[in-house]
Amino acid sequence: MADIRGIRQRIRSIGSTEKITRAMRMVAAAKLAGTQKDRAESEPYYETLGSITRHLLADEHHYEHPLLTRQGEGTHVLVIFSSNRGLCGGYNLNLFRLADHWLAERNDAGEPVVLMPLGHKAREHYGSHPATRLILDVGPTDRPSYEEGRILTDTLVKLYLEEKTASVTLLYTRFHSAIRQEAALTPLFPLEADEGHLSGTDYIFEPDSRQVVERILPRYVETLVYRALLESKTSEHAARMTAMDSASRAARDMIRDLTVQLNRARQEAITMELAEIVGGVEALKRT
Repeated sequence: MADIRGIRQRIRSIGSTEKITRAMRMVAAAKLAGTQKDRAESEPYYETLGSITRHLLADEHHYEHPLLTRQGEGTHVLVIFSSNRGLCGGYNLNLFRLADHWLAERNDAGEPVVLMPLGHKAREHYGSHPATRLILDVGPTDRPSYEEGRILTDTLVKLYLEEKTASVTLLYTRFHSAIRQEAALTPLFPLEADEGHLSGTDYIFEPDSRQVVERILPRYVETLVYRALLESKTSEHAARMTAMDSASRAARDMIRDLTVQLNRARQEAITMELAEIVGGVEALKRT
């Protein structure tokens, strides 16, 4: 006969876990709403600045800014945007799988690399890797600010220009929907013209394109990095919300199965007690 007390203890334990996962899902949903709001509000600025920059870079007479030219033939840098906490499904695993593939390609080509993990999970995963180099003391917050993006951008620009690195690539998770996120590699430096996405707007630059490039490019790079932070955190909250929702449903399914098992055990116990009573009555009748 099943242990009724043990089953009840398991039901209480799983019920407590389900309350935690349900609360975590609600918290993740609230954080997701916040980063989605920031993402939507930054979209017009991001698109407009990107359009202006693409026109500048597509102009064959534009000024050759240092961020547009390859600084050296040396190190390739990969910046990995991971989460600070777990319980977000395969969010970090997908990032690390793509990072390992990138590393394998660089190693096969004999190119030196540097890994720059952002987020505690990336630091834990690549902390012992010989190519790892820490660039910030703390990882991105749950709702990144533009100032965080600016600080990270200044660090990466300094790295690219002063240390003559060959390239800087961002590895983060792109947000498509609450149930779909995709790990992606995005080249940051050197910046390249994207002539296939020019808008029909005609721009007149005053006083000249050279001075505009000097002012626009640093702002454009900041928007690219800030966008990566927002995409990464929005995807993380969505992944955690989905994971906690799945965990809550699994807990409810287990409680339902255990409740059926408990009812059967109670019926067996009652049946056995009745049989013992009937047997005792029959024994008394024979005496």
